[in-house]
Amino acid sequence: MTAFDRFEQNLPEFMDRLASAQVPDYFDDMLQRTARTRQRPAWSSLERWLPMGVLARPALVPSLPWRPIGIVALLLILVVVGAFVLAGSQRRLPPPFGLARNGAILYSTTDGDIFSVDPATGAASAIVAGPTRDFAPQISRDGTQFLFLRDVSGTTKALVVANIDGSGMRTLAEGTYASELDSSPFDWSPNGTRIAVTALHGGSRGLTILATDGSAPTTFDLGMEVFDVTWRPGSDELLFRGKKPESAETTYGLYRVRSDGSGLQPILPVNTLEFGWQTPVVSHDGRLAAFARWGGPPEGINIVDIDAGTARVLTFPGREVGPDQYQPLFSPDGTHIAFVRYRDREYQLNVVQLDGGAAVPVGPVLPESAPGPFFNFSPDGAVVLATYTADGSSWILDPGAGADQQVTWPGTEFQSWQRLAP
Repeated sequence: MTAFDRFEQNLPEFMDRLASAQVPDYFDDMLQRTARTRQRPAWSSLERWLPMGVLARPALVPSLPWRPIGIVALLLILVVVGAFVLAGSQRRLPPPFGLARNGAILYSTTDGDIFSVDPATGAASAIVAGPTRDFAPQISRDGTQFLFLRDVSGTTKALVVANIDGSGMRTLAEGTYASELDSSPFDWSPNGTRIAVTALHGGSRGLTILATDGSAPTTFDLGMEVFDVTWRPGSDELLFRGKKPESAETTYGLYRVRSDGSGLQPILPVNTLEFGWQTPVVSHDGRLAAFARWGGPPEGINIVDIDAGTARVLTFPGREVGPDQYQPLFSPDGTHIAFVRYRDREYQLNVVQLDGGAAVPVGPVLPESAPGPFFNFSPDGAVVLATYTADGSSWILDPGAGADQQVTWPGTEFQSWQRLAP
């Protein structure tokens, strides 16, 4: 007999002890309360009204996992907010051509320092200062950089580029490339990575492209002397005034060439420009060029269709036949032209609509013996910034409202207005 057999014999006795009948103390109270409680009405039982098959039918649309969905939505919100913060921290740049918002104005002083001034308040601060003579600032088309000239020695100049606040200065050209540079033939590329200049090379003035990162410059032999180079909007072309070696001393042509030196072709036949004419300027869309001409027909401001190679004279009511208009400049949107008008041994700035209308005189009237004004449109095209070296004054001229205002900062030859994103 095993131990398990002995346990099996005593099992009924153990079960009786464990299962002894007991009634809880609250049993009588429970029976009395249930006896007083009425049965639930039949109408409150849903299964009496609907078949149980309908109630037990499984849901056709499964329940959504709300917790993972909430986590994904939160992550998406964080991504969107981060994108907005990143976009807000990055500076928006204006288009290289056309209308833009007005920023700061850069100018150089007679002491050879370069200042930045807020035209709204007149508050100015030096951004390039020191013993060297620095002058002729020109801001890039995106408003983030500027170039200027520096006198290195009595006969040598350097072309220097800096950030708009004067930091990060670097010399791009000096000596051979800068010895004969003046402040007129520079022009920024649309993206601000290159600068087109004209300089003497072997006794002849040629075209050079400088890279703003300081890499080696590129010089092109175009078979002629190059003057007054400017970038053409909407393309990779440059426009310039050129003179071939075999041409007469005063015979120039208007040419176009790609920035890699290829595709050279005349815009106007050379023999039509054998008389005096000035620096060509280009409209914001790259479609038109303008220059002043005298000494032979057609005199006055010529408007050139670059692709068609045709020209017409700018006309407006009261225009005299003759070389009484010169130094044209397109407004940023191409709707107006500012120019200098000479009459009765005096000259004054005028602004006229390109498609017609009377010319509006603005600014001081100066005698013919005084140096001519230097001027450019504001980036928004509403006013003209003019400097008069005859008396060292600067003016903001408003042809629309007829309100001309002399400003507090001094007038120097070259002032440049920063373009900002609209």
